[in-house]
Amino acid sequence: IVAIVFAIVTSRLITKDGYIRNIYTYGLSFANFGFMGNAVVKELFPGIFFEYILFTLPLWIFIYVWGVLVLLISDSEKKRTVKDTLKAFLNPMFVSVFIGAALGLLNLKLPKFILSIVTVSGDCMSPIAMLLTGIVVASISLKIAFTNIKTYIVSFVRLIIMPLILIGVAKLVQFPETIYICTLCSLAMPLGLNTIVIPGAYGKDTSDAAGMTLVSHLLACITIPLILSIR
Repeated sequence: IVAIVFAIVTSRLITKDGYIRNIYTYGLSFANFGFMGNAVVKELFPGIFFEYILFTLPLWIFIYVWGVLVLLISDSEKKRTVKDTLKAFLNPMFVSVFIGAALGLLNLKLPKFILSIVTVSGDCMSPIAMLLTGIVVASISLKIAFTNIKTYIVSFVRLIIMPLILIGVAKLVQFPETIYICTLCSLAMPLGLNTIVIPGAYGKDTSDAAGMTLVSHLLACITIPLILSIR
């Protein structure tokens, strides 16, 4: 919640463009705690990997209830009506979350062929997201991507400022070690890929998001080891 408030304020200071501001807000609110966060925690902190998965569940809920619906799908220039909000909720990701939750809570056993389809489809998710991201990144001007000062500002806030704030707070407030590591890893990752994948699926411009993702992931190769070494 603190990160979301921080992201909204920071994005408003950086740009006045409504759509780009939403992209920045999403990127600052939700790091790549899934694809990259899972890999980092699994390799560096394997003993708490399961706890990290549980820790990030509320983040996924925030993403599908607010991040995707309000920031990535909706029209930032159009005044939202109740009908628009309800229509936005009827997207495959949000509906699937509740279907999965219902199946789990009711302990319903699905036929093996359906489970096989779901499993195979889930295994395809990451490679397809990587392919789409690569296609979009390849189509943008690298000169523009690497010379956009706003991209570096957002990346610096995401990769350095927000994790350092947490580290500073942790010096004053004693956190349980597992909670602290999970929080730090979820904050210290680069800007999420959803800013490319989801708007791209809805036919929106993803050039700024692609440049932001490219720069932040390259910088993360330096900042993640740095942040984790001073924790």
